[in-house]
Amino acid sequence: MEERDSPIGYIDRYFDGWIGPREFRLLDSVAINRLLVAYIDDARAADNREALKMLEAGEG
Repeated sequence: MEERDSPIGYIDRYFDGWIGPREFRLLDSVAINRLLVAYIDDARAADNREALKMLEAGEG
């Protein structure tokens, strides 16, 4: 759902404010590695075999 008269953005159940594209920074390699480790840990904790299978397929 877009806000009336707004040039950018949308509202969903996690809405916490607008993101200005000019203020958006790309993640560095340390942050990306942390997110990947957290994703793998979460997949293992939830026994998400589909996610783990996808990660294993990317090896080698």
